[in-house]
Amino acid sequence: MSLVNTAAGNAHSEIRFAAAGAQRWGLGCDFDADGGQDFFLWDDVSDAVRLRVDDIGRVGIGNAEFGTSSLYKLYVEGGIVTRDVLVTAEDFPDFVFANDYALRSLDELREYLNEHYHLPGIPSAAEVAAKGGVEVGDLQVRMLQVVEEQALYILQLEERIARLEETIAAKK
Repeated sequence: MSLVNTAAGNAHSEIRFAAAGAQRWGLGCDFDADGGQDFFLWDDVSDAVRLRVDDIGRVGIGNAEFGTSSLYKLYVEGGIVTRDVLVTAEDFPDFVFANDYALRSLDELREYLNEHYHLPGIPSAAEVAAKGGVEVGDLQVRMLQVVEEQALYILQLEERIARLEETIAAKK
């Protein structure tokens, strides 16, 4: 183990871990040697950053790029595996079941789909690409609204079928 400080006008400092004379890991601060207030874990064997915490508390795992947003705090390159994720959502769309909810007619829905090529309230492929992804919690809420609206369409269609069956039975 050794402590390294480049002291060339920056704060880049590392604790180095070695085995059999070969560098294995580095743990330090100011990764870019630019005076920055960050923390990192460096894998010498793979020549890669494994963990990085920047000056505003964003955590990067793997070679994840932070980008310009300070909204998110965890960046993972290569995906994650977890047992569960809790996504907090403000307003669930139960308003769809209110008596005064203005559900589009099926003709209006068909017209929308023919014009826009995606469901109302759901971002288009172009919007997702332009944004660089989707916010999972927001998309889940939007998709739940679509599912609830579909339940209402199914109930409407069931009522129409029942009326048609009654009409047919009455004419026999």
